[in-house]
Amino acid sequence: MQKFCSFLSHSAFVIIAIALFTNCRDARQEYSIQVEANPHQIAPLTAYLHVRTKLPASARVKVLGPIPIENSWQEKSDSLLLPVLGLYPNMLNKVEVTLQYDEGSVVDTVEIQTGFLPEVFPR
Repeated sequence: MQKFCSFLSHSAFVIIAIALFTNCRDARQEYSIQVEANPHQIAPLTAYLHVRTKLPASARVKVLGPIPIENSWQEKSDSLLLPVLGLYPNMLNKVEVTLQYDEGSVVDTVEIQTGFLPEVFPR
């Protein structure tokens, strides 16, 4: 029984240590992303991503789909305004966002819903 209790106590310590390390790492790379679809009300397949980070980061954005469209910016900042071009009409688009910090990178996916294209738009 004593060996079992010792094992449990050691296991609990390892789990707590991993949790603390993970939380510390996430705190350094804390960020938020807000989506603004069709920001100028004239281009329904575009958006802006407003990204705020705790530490300066550069960014890469990739619209996932049959023909992925990718853009990247090397300038580092804690406040980024990233244009998203090439969204697909009438679907829930998945956009991969990579934030590159000096210590590593974080990859997240945001979803942007688009509607049907207006009749006046070419097909």
